[in-house]
Amino acid sequence: MTAGGTVLIAASVLWLGSRIYWPEGVVTALGLALGAGLLAVASTGRTPPEPATG
Repeated sequence: MTAGGTVLIAASVLWLGSRIYWPEGVVTALGLALGAGLLAVASTGRTPPEPATG
């Protein structure tokens, strides 16, 4: 599991109880954004498949 997935899972658990209320809601929203960003960065590091030649 990547760091982004771990952050998203932790933030999702916090989201169940805090929603948008200060300060838990702000920390949760930032955690969701950080986790999604880390997953996006991790997914762009993969090399695309080679094109078929023929």
